[in-house]
Amino acid sequence: MTYRQDSDILFNQGGTTPLAPPSTQREAKLREARLDVQTRAWFDAKRKLAAWTVSHCWTASRREEYVARLRVHLTVDVFGKCGGTWSMLAGAGHVHHAAMLKRSYMFYLAFENRLCKDYITEKFWVDALLNAAIPVVRGGLSDADYRAVAPPGSYVNADSYDSPGALAEHLHAVAGNYTLFASYHRWRLTHRLVVTQQDWARNHIAEEKATCRLCEYLHAHPNPSAFLNLTQFWSGDVHCRKPTDVRHAHVLMDPHGV
Repeated sequence: MTYRQDSDILFNQGGTTPLAPPSTQREAKLREARLDVQTRAWFDAKRKLAAWTVSHCWTASRREEYVARLRVHLTVDVFGKCGGTWSMLAGAGHVHHAAMLKRSYMFYLAFENRLCKDYITEKFWVDALLNAAIPVVRGGLSDADYRAVAPPGSYVNADSYDSPGALAEHLHAVAGNYTLFASYHRWRLTHRLVVTQQDWARNHIAEEKATCRLCEYLHAHPNPSAFLNLTQFWSGDVHCRKPTDVRHAHVLMDPHGV
């Protein structure tokens, strides 16, 4: 029971479910009009560019080096113990932080601490999509991992750009163009977001349901699959990749800028 798509029982931190298609042309137009009003409100209200909340300062993915280079070209506000702006990320502090993301930021850096198969965490589902911020992702074995689970057209993949500067150029373009910005929210016409880590209570219920599914599965499958080398399963060369977009000397994260 893991987040991996090849698990016997899948337990990930978010997903989507398809919405029922509109039954009439009038209903379809109303749905589009409502989303346009909401998206326009987000576009007008979100006056800050990118946020990143981080607690692991040195990572296998070397995301901290990528962000250091990105901040040369794009304003990124860094929260958590690795950044210059400390925010409490538990209890009421977490609620305040989420409200701030939804109110103020166009983009959220959903950069994973390792680049491994299907490893897409709450950064994508909760911190970004739930707060109406466009996820800027850097993770997985390839973009195929995101395409398999993410709403279509919902994210920007850093791997699709030759450099942090090229990525920043695209994000500036999106921030200055309503049509481009709205295109990253079109998925909301056809899908509904489902998250398991929106709050402790919902996550606890999700874990209980997953445990029940595990019990049912074991009763129905007396010979479940087994992995003798968990290290290889989680982080072996077949399932993880090394970063190739930060090739130079280690860059220290300056919380006040680069």
